[in-house]
Amino acid sequence: MNRKLGRLALGLVMVAYALIAHQSNLLAIGHSAGLAIALAPVFIFGVIVSWRTHYRIPCLLLFLLSAGLLAQHWSELSKYSAWVYFIQQDVAYVCLGGLFGRSLLKSHVPLCTHWAELVHGPLSIHTLRYTRTVTLVWTIFFANMTLLLIAMFLFASLPIWSFFANFCTLPLVATLFIVEYWVRNRVLPDMQHASIFEGIRAFLLASKAQSVPR
Repeated sequence: MNRKLGRLALGLVMVAYALIAHQSNLLAIGHSAGLAIALAPVFIFGVIVSWRTHYRIPCLLLFLLSAGLLAQHWSELSKYSAWVYFIQQDVAYVCLGGLFGRSLLKSHVPLCTHWAELVHGPLSIHTLRYTRTVTLVWTIFFANMTLLLIAMFLFASLPIWSFFANFCTLPLVATLFIVEYWVRNRVLPDMQHASIFEGIRAFLLASKAQSVPR
């Protein structure tokens, strides 16, 4: 029950943020509130990631320095809040695409293979081939999402880009998750299929164990 409430709360927060961000883009661009809303997820995510690394103190100090620099130039930056949203979105998808794509190199384990091994242990050759293909699909998906966001920001109107960025990107990600799960149940019928949340939880637990200072 607590997990369901947590997921519901997270979903409501994400919807609320999308609504506020979209409304901020539709209003006169260049207000402090819009810039603060745009930067909030970046700093929250950065602090969380920094806290989980071996270089916790240097990373947190870097964030404090960045916050000081932003404060000094806040009035100038607030005029370009839409650009901050745009960079935030594109950097996120570039990083995700790079994360999946880099894992396809010969010296690495495909990311989806790694997640499957965390949940199921050693995998069959057929499953290894499937998880590698899924990793490639996610790489292509994030690359296309990045290019589409850039094209829409440059050539479409701001309201259209903002609507797509805030209300369409995450549903598209969720759709691919659902489609992949449907395909996996048919391609690997004998495999005990973990839920999406179980896979994410296994990945988070593994990454947390690796980040504990020794």
